[in-house]
Amino acid sequence: METEINKSQFVGKSSREVFGKVLVELAEKDQRVVAVTADLVGSVNMAEFKNRFPKRFFDFGIAEQDMMGASAGLAIAGKIPYTSTYAVFASMRAGEQARTDIAYNELPVRICSTHSGIGLAVGGATHHSLEDIGIFRNMPGMIVLVPADGVETAGMIRATLTVDGPVYVRLSRPKEVTVYESEFEYIIGKADILREGRDIAILACGGMVGRALGAADLLKENGIDAG
Repeated sequence: METEINKSQFVGKSSREVFGKVLVELAEKDQRVVAVTADLVGSVNMAEFKNRFPKRFFDFGIAEQDMMGASAGLAIAGKIPYTSTYAVFASMRAGEQARTDIAYNELPVRICSTHSGIGLAVGGATHHSLEDIGIFRNMPGMIVLVPADGVETAGMIRATLTVDGPVYVRLSRPKEVTVYESEFEYIIGKADILREGRDIAILACGGMVGRALGAADLLKENGIDAG
């Protein structure tokens, strides 16, 4: 059994929280890493980055389309931009710029959205993003990543550093159900089998992974062995 000492520092933290911490970690290792946002420094957890690396932080105000275009320019100039806004704005308000400026040119921009799905409940329908995965999956060369919890987020963000082309990372606002307790090397494109089952298989990503494990427990109580 794993001890408390071996547990990741990111257990019990939301993917959005962990993103900000790991981004600072990457910036310490690689001078090319820059952070870009659109008037959401606090919401996307870039405040620590801004304080530590003010010359590598860019805030474009409420101008997400400009933010995407500038991120493309920074990538062309040899930087590795981690660009963050709400998922609904990244995919819909600035979708054309993400596609045309970033994806079509195979640029190493990491679009790390937060408040995905209906996580920003009080924001209402205008701030919910149910379409973003479909939108970004249709962009040429775009890798789409959706972490299950804070621990997986750490491995996932670290893995994006060396990707040649564009990446879309879908982060949550609320804290996800804990799925992983110790850190691991995340491999892009590899699915995890978290539980074997004889009767049915449940496929999930993001915050629904923890919920899916809970559903498997309920099914087991009713004689159904779910993987």
